[in-house]
Amino acid sequence: MSPSDPNALGVGLQRTTTPQHCPPSPYSVDYSSSHQRDTDADVLDLRNTRPSSIPPANASGGITCSVSAPATPTAAMPNNATAPPVDVGILDLSMPDKNSTTEVCYACGEEQRRGSLIEISTLKSKDDKVDRPYFPIFYDMHPRPARSRPMDPRGMIQACHLCYDHLMKQWHHYKTNQIPESERNYYLRKKPASVVERAKFVCYTCGTDAPSSQLRLVYCCPNAEREPYYPFIKAMTAYKNA
Repeated sequence: MSPSDPNALGVGLQRTTTPQHCPPSPYSVDYSSSHQRDTDADVLDLRNTRPSSIPPANASGGITCSVSAPATPTAAMPNNATAPPVDVGILDLSMPDKNSTTEVCYACGEEQRRGSLIEISTLKSKDDKVDRPYFPIFYDMHPRPARSRPMDPRGMIQACHLCYDHLMKQWHHYKTNQIPESERNYYLRKKPASVVERAKFVCYTCGTDAPSSQLRLVYCCPNAEREPYYPFIKAMTAYKNA
């Protein structure tokens, strides 16, 4: 047998080899479709997703997910907890108006020119040597009128000149008669009646004084308005000032 005989060499050296699969060429059709599927599996699909939804699995074995910002941590509140109250001081119409040209007396509630009110104490001075007038009636039972300045931490309020003079007369009366402070009962000046409240009339049929708001017209003879009329009124003697 000749060493150069190809047939003999093939018989003696014949061996079995496992076929190997080579990757497809980048220029082939199979490579393009395969590469596209792999790329789709690696790319995040951000279309039609929500932050709270669970990412679905796709046919290639990968998953699509969405990226959302981390939620801001909030403190847990018990079930019986209530929301903190809202400060409505700026909406409180019972407080004085800083932009107004008038002020309200704490004693009678009347409006006065700004800067004309006088301070009055509601508490006794801690210094026994100081004989300062004070009126506990405001501290105990008198409600604060609307839009008047509230009592300050010193126990001082603002009153008009008429209320101040009215209270000081009582103070001097008690001091002159040496009435103990525990037995002094102060009273406030009554608020003057308005023009409407002061206006009165005398009823023609009964002679009673009544507010003008209760005045009613009554006919005593036939009239163009065809209202009811009462002829007996003509025979009555009118009361004084009726």
